[in-house]
Amino acid sequence: MAHPTDFDPYFEWLGISPADRPLDHYRLLGLPHFESDLARIERHADERMAKVRRSQTGPRGVWSQHILNELSSARGCLTHRETKLTYDAALHGILSASQPVPESADVLIPPPAPSWEIDPIASAPVTPALVVIRDLNNDLDSPARSPTPAAGKWIPVVVALVVVAAGLILFAVLLGRKSDPRDRNSSGADVSSRPRVGSDVTKERRTKAPENDSDPNLVRPLANGKLDFPVTLAQLHGESLAVEVQHGRSVVAGWKSTQEYLEWTFRVEKPGVFRVRVHYTATEPMHGGRMMVSVGESRKGCDVRSSEENEFHYEEFYLAVRRSGENRLTVRAESVPGPEFLVLERIEFLPR
Repeated sequence: MAHPTDFDPYFEWLGISPADRPLDHYRLLGLPHFESDLARIERHADERMAKVRRSQTGPRGVWSQHILNELSSARGCLTHRETKLTYDAALHGILSASQPVPESADVLIPPPAPSWEIDPIASAPVTPALVVIRDLNNDLDSPARSPTPAAGKWIPVVVALVVVAAGLILFAVLLGRKSDPRDRNSSGADVSSRPRVGSDVTKERRTKAPENDSDPNLVRPLANGKLDFPVTLAQLHGESLAVEVQHGRSVVAGWKSTQEYLEWTFRVEKPGVFRVRVHYTATEPMHGGRMMVSVGESRKGCDVRSSEENEFHYEEFYLAVRRSGENRLTVRAESVPGPEFLVLERIEFLPR
């Protein structure tokens, strides 16, 4: 399929001019290099993903999934402490190498360490993506196109970074195994290669099927067990539903029918009961509607309450997740008394 070569999705959708390339995670999210404000990183990612999603069904929707994947990768890397530190160090090295050293400076100043605290993602850490992101137009139009001279100058640097990152990961794995007291017997001999019969690791290998963590929209629990379901990760079922940014918040608006609903895919390690909070706003004509929140056979309905204009509030109730592994959360409109249903921002699952 031929694509118009004059269309630049990075510029048209994200406002990134060719002069601001090659891209890195911060430029992709519209942030200054080494931004340490977690809330700002999340907000920028939500806003940009919402903007790209609006073009998914248009004539240029072929580009949207590529851009969404890159935005999701950037978000996952920069909101995880370990991967952000590794990424920042690599980016700082590239930026330093690409600029002349001031005559008065003997040593380059390293980037500031992040000041925010964040719960690490419960799943395996996201491996930092390469600092330089490929040109999407080249990928779609000419897969076999050789690198341009401008892009070629980065190849040795990127290869060196990959080698260094792989070495650091291998060192960390070996160090962790060396320090594990279960890997040594009473005489001090290393028994790490022996299977530990009856251990949690052995049981998991026997009973747990391989899981696919490649879905950028899969919701995973944080270290404290909380699950966060922003609308930017939801699958929208309905022609009028759309993700918009209203007053700095990513929301789903245009909900007009009981046939329309939202769906998230998430994963939990074990069944349990969660305290659920549905964050939304509703005007007076929306008052009296009713929503239904469900996970598998567990369902909970609640009434929609109107609020002051642009004021967000939440409904709270308990809901059981009856099986471990992958589940689906759905939110449906059971009744729509006015021209539109509520304006939804996010849903939270808080462990009891």
